[in-house]
Amino acid sequence: MRPVLLALFALVLLLPDAHAFQIRGEDGRAKAARDYPMRGRSGRTPDSADNDPRKQEREFEGEGDGADGVTTRPRSAVGRRLDPNGSWQLWWELHRDELLADASLIPTGAASGLGPLSGRGRRAERFLDRPAGAPDAVLPVLREILGSDTEALVRARAVLALGRVAGPVPTDEELLAISTPLADSTLLVQEAATLALGVTGEPDVLPVLVDLLHDNGPGRAVVGGGSVPWTVRARAALAIGLIGTPEALEPLMAAVAETGLNHEVRGAAVLGLALVQGTAADRASQFLVRRLDEGEPQRSIAATMAIALGKLGHPIAVPFLNDLARTEGKDLLLRQCATVALGRAASMDDTAVVRGLMERAVDAGDELVRHESLLALGRIAGRSARPGDVALNQELRRTLVKQVQKPDRRVDRPWASLALALSSRDDEAERRAAIEVVSAAFEDENDPVIKGAHALALGLLDAQDRRRDLLKTFRSTRDEILKGYVAAALGLLSDAQAEGALLVDLGSASTSDSYRRHLVRALTLIAAKRTTPALLDVLGRHGASEAQASAAEALGRLRDVESVPALAALARNPGTPAVTRATATAALGLIAEKTRMPWSVRVVQDTHLLVELETPWLMLDL
Repeated sequence: MRPVLLALFALVLLLPDAHAFQIRGEDGRAKAARDYPMRGRSGRTPDSADNDPRKQEREFEGEGDGADGVTTRPRSAVGRRLDPNGSWQLWWELHRDELLADASLIPTGAASGLGPLSGRGRRAERFLDRPAGAPDAVLPVLREILGSDTEALVRARAVLALGRVAGPVPTDEELLAISTPLADSTLLVQEAATLALGVTGEPDVLPVLVDLLHDNGPGRAVVGGGSVPWTVRARAALAIGLIGTPEALEPLMAAVAETGLNHEVRGAAVLGLALVQGTAADRASQFLVRRLDEGEPQRSIAATMAIALGKLGHPIAVPFLNDLARTEGKDLLLRQCATVALGRAASMDDTAVVRGLMERAVDAGDELVRHESLLALGRIAGRSARPGDVALNQELRRTLVKQVQKPDRRVDRPWASLALALSSRDDEAERRAAIEVVSAAFEDENDPVIKGAHALALGLLDAQDRRRDLLKTFRSTRDEILKGYVAAALGLLSDAQAEGALLVDLGSASTSDSYRRHLVRALTLIAAKRTTPALLDVLGRHGASEAQASAAEALGRLRDVESVPALAALARNPGTPAVTRATATAALGLIAEKTRMPWSVRVVQDTHLLVELETPWLMLDL
């Protein structure tokens, strides 16, 4: 272990009453704690509603029903009735960063389960490396904010931003800045610091994370005394997985095997196993198959294990997952999650798997099984470097086309349209044929939710000759649901002609938060010459905090170093709402992020709508 981390242990052990202090600044000086008590395993003791940082966290992450009718982070999704037209929207929110990225930005290979997405690599050169000078410009600002800001939410975003910027081989100074807030008096900051250690990717921090996960003496000392809160333990499990080395396996497998452990901590350990790479992924797959085969007693943990097997993408899991997905007598949630996993792990060479998915995509009585089967088919066909059985490949595409054009159930159309787009992007003839099918469906559709899915499918298909039709729809409709998804499609098509209209709506006080999210991503994909100046103009407006926050996120995603001074000024401004300052702080981290996609993408992929685990939902928008 690095000397700096040993020094951290010594520091917290010397504190006379460490849980009553928060450590700030480079010299480790203690300041009086804020009025936010620590939370043990039984949950937080709330302060007033206005001062509770967990409430601020919910507001920042968009929990609850947005204007587009989709719950972006359900408090408990189990048992809630899904909108049959709109549930694809939640799937899109979970996978938007993955699907909006260019092919060259996506890691490929069995461990990720991802293949080329666009096939043409437009604008890829902008994101191959972070901008020159970005870490030097951003790191001092983040450390200042972390050491001086009084708002827990802002400090939490600052330490997480430090984790995404530090490295790729972090210095001792960077590790000390990230690890010191583990002893912060506020749980939100402790959680963020724990995750940030994993985001650094530095194997030397594994001993600290393992101690936190296991809630042992050294781990309790690091957080300032008392039991390690279960939320910190869950974040530690994810952080261990993010580091992903072979040494990460044993502590994660031990946590999964401990059936009496906190449910969320076990679930996070399963998700952590899904993130490991190389030979560790082989062992993790074998372990999870064995645990499922022996019979995992907790339903949601078993379902999460199936999802993890899909993410790991090991061939050993495919026949096992196929058996889970096709057996009527199996638990329905487990069948659904196994279907999702097959979309990641199977290939066109798995003939029995593909045929079974085609049958269930049309005939399954359960709505989610049908929809997830459609998406699985799209992923399998789109990821395959060669078609395998040509006749099977043609049958698969005929199945998807029929479900777009004349499905037995109209609610299946948006899923089929997205699946057809995923399956067709890397073969020119199939791509052109798919564009014709989806374009006709887009023109004939009146439901804004379903029409929005068709718009996204056109964007994913790089339907450049449909830009005019999409822009016409964007300008003529007043429905923000439809406008948002059409905006995202225009972003995928790099339509610079749409930039002005998108910027107008982004700066409007009447624009809803859910619509702003679509505008932000569309503008960052277009990245035309007026985008940064216009966003900086929105950033400087007083009394427009929601628009400022959206502009800050867009500037972060653009990775323009010239916007650092403006973002830093907004983050430091005490007169700006904490949520907006937190967004500006996170944007600073985005500018200098060392990975090609946000680190959280790997965690939230394939989060199932009905698995009763809070941990993956907490990763959204971090």
